[in-house]
Amino acid sequence: MILIGAALLLAGSLIHLVRAEAAGAGASVHGEQSRGLAWSGLQAVMADLDEQRRGILSGDLPRLEAQYTIYEDGEFLGVVRLLPVGPRGDLLEPEAGKLDLNVVDAAALERTLLIDPALAAAIIAHRDSTLRRPFQSVAELLDVPGMTPQVLYGAGLGAFSASGAEPFIDGASVEGGSMALDSAGAGSAVIGAEGTARSLADVVTVFAVEPSLQLNGRKRINLNTPWSDELRRRLTDRFGEGIANAVKSIFDQGTTFESDAKIVQILRFFNVPPRDWREALDVFSTEESDYRRGRLDLNTASYEALLGLEGLTPDQAAEIARAQADLSAEERATVAWPAMREILTPEQFEKIVGRVTTRSFTYRLRLAAGTVDAIEPDAPLRDPVIYEVVIDLASPRARVAYMRDVTMVPTVVEIAGAVPQGGQTDDSEEDEGIEKEGLKTADNEGVGLDDLDLDTELDLGGSTAMGGSDRSSSGGAMGGGGAAGGGQPPKPGGAPPRIGRWKSGGGGVGSGSGA
Repeated sequence: MILIGAALLLAGSLIHLVRAEAAGAGASVHGEQSRGLAWSGLQAVMADLDEQRRGILSGDLPRLEAQYTIYEDGEFLGVVRLLPVGPRGDLLEPEAGKLDLNVVDAAALERTLLIDPALAAAIIAHRDSTLRRPFQSVAELLDVPGMTPQVLYGAGLGAFSASGAEPFIDGASVEGGSMALDSAGAGSAVIGAEGTARSLADVVTVFAVEPSLQLNGRKRINLNTPWSDELRRRLTDRFGEGIANAVKSIFDQGTTFESDAKIVQILRFFNVPPRDWREALDVFSTEESDYRRGRLDLNTASYEALLGLEGLTPDQAAEIARAQADLSAEERATVAWPAMREILTPEQFEKIVGRVTTRSFTYRLRLAAGTVDAIEPDAPLRDPVIYEVVIDLASPRARVAYMRDVTMVPTVVEIAGAVPQGGQTDDSEEDEGIEKEGLKTADNEGVGLDDLDLDTELDLGGSTAMGGSDRSSSGGAMGGGGAAGGGQPPKPGGAPPRIGRWKSGGGGVGSGSGA
């Protein structure tokens, strides 16, 4: 009987083991299916955004569906849902509405009121002296001495608490509302002028880049160059011979256009009112590059980000943030609108004109992918995976600048929120708790927040629309044809020094620069 009992016990154990392995294999297969869905959904999102470049040039925000059905398989649907992202819970977060960590100085970071002067100085010192290269992601700030996850991500470590994320995997909750913030572990988050809690990670970026294009889709005319026949030709084509001669006379007097502020200075010298600055600020540039980086989008920037602009008072930053909701189409298309509305004086605007824009060509989003019953398309997703992505539209083709798997972040945040800020529970050893660098497992293997920042190349299967290798787009000059009709504006060529792993493999469009 003992031998029979032992045999039965062994058989039961083997059956349990086989079942566990089968369940694990099934979960792995389902996970791979969900990852494939996520990649297909991401390509659909990029295609939607690509079709909206015309509106983006005019200062409009693109619009996306909250849910994409990728396939139908009898009784199941494969779907991708966009989750709220950012403090306001939008489906898209424009990165140009944030301060560029690779352009700002310590004074700008300090003015946001989110960190103290010492930490602001430490961030810039880390970038310039320790790294001696641009920041590649906001998460790299965790390596700055004095920085903590609570200071960087604030309440709920970036509004991604388990209680806040779960409802948005349910399709019925995707449509609206802000993601709930978990008060556990609240750090340096403040309430902005519009009443939204923000932390440092909500206000800074490394992805603020845009093509240097006029509203008509043609490359801007660079005035920071010696007078030439080519410059005369472009001015004559755009404005006529009279304006070309007037600009030449300014050059003949020894005037140089070393920055955009000089353009405003000349307009003010000739007593041109701000309402008439729009065309000059749209057409002219003082940079030769096909791309401009680090400019803050006045149409979407938060109160805290606007405080980072030199010379703005808190009242002016708040007034600009409030005005964003009721801008006319004409105002959205020009950086001059704060001066046109007399929120800023012409002198104040002159100081910031080279640091601002009214368009964002890079967007952050979160998407969840999984399957649902065909008869209940809004049901919670089965086997969901969640990715956070930054899409860059400044290239000739849309590209993924940044991508990480955040499926497990809500669980990690919930665990982190259960541990006191000292990083140690009353009944645990120090190396078993939550430390500044993140979590530690029972066997003392570190699982830091940087481990969650999976901005490495992910194998999601299938081909991409952006080229498979880590290479910049190559090719010639800007597209020469205007976009006066219903087509999309031409997109610039060249290889800008931009952040990101997946890059376009295509060349520029067209061969002439146009006017």
